[in-house]
Formats: sequence, C-alpha cells, structure tokens
Amino acid sequence: MSNDAPPTELDRSILPHGYATTTRTVHGRSIECFERGPGTMAAYFGTVPRNALDATFLVFEGERLTFRDVAREAAAFGHELRTTYGCELGDRVSISMRNFPEWAIALHGAAAAGLVAVPLNSWWTEKEMTYGLKDSGSTVLVCDDERLVRALPSLGKLGCHAVLVRAAVPAGAKGVEAWGQLMARGRGKRMPVAGEGFNGGVGTDDIAMIMYTSGTTGNPKVTMLLLLVLLLLVLLLMLTRSRSRVWCSRTAA
Repeated sequence: MSNDAPPTELDRSILPHGYATTTRTVHGRSIECFERGPGTMAAYFGTVPRNALDATFLVFEGERLTFRDVAREAAAFGHELRTTYGCELGDRVSISMRNFPEWAIALHGAAAAGLVAVPLNSWWTEKEMTYGLKDSGSTVLVCDDERLVRALPSLGKLGCHAVLVRAAVPAGAKGVEAWGQLMARGRGKRMPVAGEGFNGGVGTDDIAMIMYTSGTTGNPKVTMLLLLVLLLLVLLLMLTRSRSRVWCSRTAA
C-alpha cells in the first residue's frame, strides 16, 4: 500500500478477505499475488460495492455507462458468445475499433466467459488484420465499420464471424451481425459461469488475453496475459486509486 491509512470501504469490497499475499509458480515463473482475491472476471465484477454500482464507469461523448450498465452488457455479450456463436473455453475473440464503449464491454464479456480477448491494432492494414485473425485463431471479431472493410475479405476463409458496432451491416456481407441485434438477444441473461452448462472451467493459470507488438520489423509478436495477472493488475489499479483518495483527503485536511 502507498500509505498507512486503515482500509476503506472500497478497499474491503475489492479484497474482502484481506491483503495477504502468496507466491505462486505458474508456467515456471514466480508470481506474487493475493491469497484470496477473485478467481474469475465474473467474480471481479462482484467486488464493486453496491453503493457504487450506479457510479459512472465509462463516458463517450454524450453517453454515460455505470458499473451496473457495463456488467449487464458484458454479461449479455459473454452469454451470446457462448450460446449463439458456440464459443468454448479458450476460444479467441478479437476486438478492433475506435475508442468506443463496446471495446471495454467486449473485453470484459469475453474474459468473463472463459474466452481469450485479442485486441488488434486499429491502425493495421488489411494484410496485418488478416495475419492477426489467422495467427490468433479468432472465431469472432468485434469491430467498427472501418475495421470491417479491412477484415471482410478474409473472414469467410478463416471461418471467423464479425460483430459490427455502431453501423449497419453492409448488404451482402456474410457472417456479420450488428452489435445491437446480438445484445437484444442477450440482455437480461446473467454472466456465463464456466462449468455451468459449458465445457470445463477457466482457471487463473489460463490465458485471458493475447496482445500483439507493432511488428515494425516483421510480423507482430505475441504477448500472452494470464487471467491471474490480468486480475492482479486490475486489483492493484483499484487499490491504488482507493489509497490515492485517502492520501488526498488527508493532505487536504
């Protein structure tokens, strides 16, 4: 912790079982982590305090989404990936678009459903986009209209479906569904829980995200992020913000 202030209500909601840490060996490497932190992205959503669920989480132009809104949208998206699109544990879901709220919702929903989120550089060319989709083995691409133009020629060949945000599906485009249509089916569904009607369970040692380097001297190289590390990064960020608020209030006093 950054200061000696006692735990706040937010602290206790983030890690209700305390801050005790332990060292685990994962894939041959030692990682220090919280002993009793959330073990899944779905459990992470449960750390948001009840009195904060209606606080603003995302702002885009005139739109505001609360923590509750994002959790519900992520649940709907994750549910549809598992059911309508038949995604199974470890399947790859690529995301490439402008800085729209759907980017964060898609990432949370995929990870919570036990799938692997694959953010793709939105500046990539058609060739680079094809490489990323093929190399990652993505079965679904969530994108905006500009990225769809670059990906569309290869989607059919790769057996990859596309979900298009904030635009109408072009006439004749096969394997492409509008985000709104998908979400209309999924809204009201709860967050998928691995092991309940799905194949297997996601563990903290499983891959949660695949990221690509810029590839300036060749094809982009892959970096894989484990669920354990992703959760640890999120928790530390939340705790740092909580500690900063306490520090600022004490300084002001």
